[in-house]
Amino acid sequence: MTLASGLDAGASAGAHSLARYRSEFPIFRDAVYLNTCSLGALGERTRRRITEFIDLWQARGASAWYDVWWAALAELRARYARIVGASPEEIALAPSVSVALSAVAEALDYRRRPRVVVTSLDFPTVAYQWLAKRPPPHGVELVVVESPDQVSVPVEVDFLTAGGLKWLLGGPGIVLLYVRDELARRLAPAIAGWFGHKDQFAFDPRALELHDDARRFELGTPALAAVYAQLGGLDYIDEIGVPAIRRVTSGLTEDLVARAREHGFRPKVASRAEDRSAIVMLPAADPAAGVRHLAAGGIIADARPGHVRLSPFFYNLQDDHVSALERLATHTSH
Repeated sequence: MTLASGLDAGASAGAHSLARYRSEFPIFRDAVYLNTCSLGALGERTRRRITEFIDLWQARGASAWYDVWWAALAELRARYARIVGASPEEIALAPSVSVALSAVAEALDYRRRPRVVVTSLDFPTVAYQWLAKRPPPHGVELVVVESPDQVSVPVEVDFLTAGGLKWLLGGPGIVLLYVRDELARRLAPAIAGWFGHKDQFAFDPRALELHDDARRFELGTPALAAVYAQLGGLDYIDEIGVPAIRRVTSGLTEDLVARAREHGFRPKVASRAEDRSAIVMLPAADPAAGVRHLAAGGIIADARPGHVRLSPFFYNLQDDHVSALERLATHTSH
């Protein structure tokens, strides 16, 4: 078969330009990992960063805040900003997308414009936020737009929130919230915490003065272990570069889609390769059973309603999804 661009047709392992990083992700010593769309694989650099935080905690306790941990938060905001093409002042940190979205939702005035439009493709957290605001005093009207082709369309955004646990290799507990500068200065969330206060150490319970930038959307003390884990994950992203990661991951995805079709699967993906993410949905009558069958063969994947889900990333090889498809084909008719 004709292989996707960027992949080596001559090597049985399906080597590519980023295959050298695979050895830094120990999970591949014992398993085939094709579930980055749920959780990125743990890298050695991430482990070292977490150990660095623990060592600082042990040696210095709270005194590490003033010259090390505060700087780590600023570093993370700046590195997140580079990833999304923003300024550090447009980035806030949160422990989850739910928390970040709550801060945004509590900064909006629904009295004149109560209708909120989401899509059926959105993760349920998005809809839940607005469903919770249907009763008074908010009175939100939620409209869910169906997507017949199940394909998302990129749009210009005022807010963006994304978790570090998947493609950014940071694990759970840390997300970024981008707020366009003009909105960050104008909107004031109706929920607050001391990290959103402009003068955190004033400790004045009678006055709340919010930061002048996106930090006004921050709430409580960040989980520093998660912050350090994300810094470790971004060490890979920054070193390799998003374009190179995109190129290799897209090549793996196209190869996976082509091979899946050869096996008789009908993968649910965008019709155009350039519109596809690295998430390949394979229709299955019993997805959970299919995932268990893969797991019994040392292949880690995931299930969603009606589908087995595979998601290659730059540390994967062709052999990974070849093995997954061959094993899945022996288990299910499709």
